[in-house]
Amino acid sequence: MIADPKSATIRCAIYTRKSVEKGLEQDFNSLDAQREAGEAYVQSQKGAGWQVEAERFDDGGFSGGTTERPALRRLLDRVEAGQVNVVVVYKTDRLSRSLLDFSTLLATLEKHEASFVSVTEQFNTATPSGRLMLNMIASFAEYERALIAERTRDKMGAARRKGKWTGGIPMLGYDVHPDGGKLVVNEQEAAQVRATFALYREIGSLAATCREMKDRGWERKSWITKRGTPSGGGFFAKNGLHHLLTSPMYLGKVKHHGDVYDGEHQAIVDQSVFDTVQALLRSNGHKRSAAVRNKHGAFLKGILYCSHCDRRMVHAPTRKGGRIYRYYVCGKAQAEGWSLCPTPSVAAGKLEAAVLGEIREAVQSPDLLMATMREAKNLRTTTLADLDRQLEMVEATLTNGAGPQEKRGAAKRKIRLEAERDRLAGLDLRRDDLDAALTEFTPLWDALTYQEQGELAAVLIERIDWDGEAIEIRMREGTDG
Repeated sequence: MIADPKSATIRCAIYTRKSVEKGLEQDFNSLDAQREAGEAYVQSQKGAGWQVEAERFDDGGFSGGTTERPALRRLLDRVEAGQVNVVVVYKTDRLSRSLLDFSTLLATLEKHEASFVSVTEQFNTATPSGRLMLNMIASFAEYERALIAERTRDKMGAARRKGKWTGGIPMLGYDVHPDGGKLVVNEQEAAQVRATFALYREIGSLAATCREMKDRGWERKSWITKRGTPSGGGFFAKNGLHHLLTSPMYLGKVKHHGDVYDGEHQAIVDQSVFDTVQALLRSNGHKRSAAVRNKHGAFLKGILYCSHCDRRMVHAPTRKGGRIYRYYVCGKAQAEGWSLCPTPSVAAGKLEAAVLGEIREAVQSPDLLMATMREAKNLRTTTLADLDRQLEMVEATLTNGAGPQEKRGAAKRKIRLEAERDRLAGLDLRRDDLDAALTEFTPLWDALTYQEQGELAAVLIERIDWDGEAIEIRMREGTDG
């Protein structure tokens, strides 16, 4: 700790967090209770010069599995500015439930000579024993979070197989029932959905259909989030229209892990109309496989943005004179007109070469090497355990008198799950192999499929902004060397 308790004030910031928003509207909620306990603890250390910072750092409705929380970001900014000496929490898992994130946060505190105190667990990071105990507790917190996530996935999977709606972004044509848990038809929106299917059958082009829908004033689904924030709305782009036209939701069905089940909600579109539209989409070449989406090696897809419009840039290859020319095009320019963006397109190769150089430098970081090895081993262990549980559920479905349709689906899932488990079990994760692979990056990159190159870029890079002259690359935490 940077301050001598005998001669200086030790500035203490109290951090509080609650995973869900339920109860936050109360006059005295969980965040208030956590802060009150923290203030009492700091008051008990008043003789050592401890003093509570007036600014509140409360994250209500944010998971401990991520560090992207507004109050936590503000707190870390204060720590880095040297304005906070001690971070006080009610319990360790209020700060983070991820051991990797926890270690990163502690490293940040140590770098800026700040310490960490848990009120209920009676230790702080100013002592070696405190740091050891902290890492042990963080490990258990991460384990608990993983268990909760697995149980939630299993429960949602079982509900989906029974045709239940398990939440998410509502689709145009349906509203969430006031009591929650199921969908009801919004007749006005349902009429627009049926008219959209009919319009595409008539026109036969996604782009032209989008333009006609805009002329008619047909917009996407809009709704109010649980936080009271308006969301959705706006006119359809090609990808959004394709998603609408291919969703089995409109047949009264739900989809889970590639399998389709009869849903509890009412269908909006007739099967014959749906099948006709799917055949028309296939004949027009609108396929959705990953290989087709990235068959030209556009590994910046999904992470490249136009900084002028703050819209993703899409990969747009064109063929001229037998040659293919690749470009990234501003999504706004493509959907609404090129005149609306000052830099609507850029040659793909120019940007990809610059970004590849950044990736090559980032992957040779020793810290990234260790983190990658650790995360790869942890991921394989947890994935194998998850596959074993899924296989047990599939076996139960096959042996417990399920219907013919459900058994056929279970048999297909079993084959897929067993193949994936055998593949993972056969992997030999060795430090020397990973070290050599990352050191000799170019051969490794060239050996990857186009889809794998895109996945690796997305793991390392959070966002790339292009302003027409230069690129700004924002690496993910832990990958900037």
